[in-house]
Amino acid sequence: MNSSMIFPFLLITLLCADTFIFGFSYGLDRVKIPLSSLSLISCISGLTLTLSFLSGDWLLTLLPPFLKTCLPFAVLLLLSLYKIYDALPALHRPKGPLTSEALSRKINQKEAQLLSWNEAALLAVTLSIDNISVGLSIGTCHLPVFLLLSYSVLIHGAAIWGGWLLGHHLSRRCSHNLSIISALLLLALAFAQLR
Repeated sequence: MNSSMIFPFLLITLLCADTFIFGFSYGLDRVKIPLSSLSLISCISGLTLTLSFLSGDWLLTLLPPFLKTCLPFAVLLLLSLYKIYDALPALHRPKGPLTSEALSRKINQKEAQLLSWNEAALLAVTLSIDNISVGLSIGTCHLPVFLLLSYSVLIHGAAIWGGWLLGHHLSRRCSHNLSIISALLLLALAFAQLR
């Protein structure tokens, strides 16, 4: 597998870090995520990412060459800076409104111990914002659509389920450590776009 094939898989996996952290947050709070809600989150997030990558392929054909490098760099840089902000509590108020933890608490308001379909759909849309911005700016590097969609759906499902399972066993500090790692990796990917 050449590097042009590895990059999209690595990027999709890194974009699922938020999904993992949301799952981790729900696991810490002992909120149950039914299989139907898990499937809904995976499908919406995976489909959104796939469509944004495909649209990004088309969009990138319309841009001048220098923007094809600058746009992905700028989007990944801004996304990584936000993730660093989110991962370091010293940069924001405790329970600040723009953190992953605050968003997960706002989304799950009906039955505190169960993530409903409506809440799962809202969570999936929230998680897809990063996917849309990155997918539109980078494109797929011409991966087959079925492979892109399958991997996106599976990795989103695995990320939220794995985060939920780990949330039962690990402290909150670990979620911040995972956030900072994904933020630094996204920052590295941003600078890799400049080569």
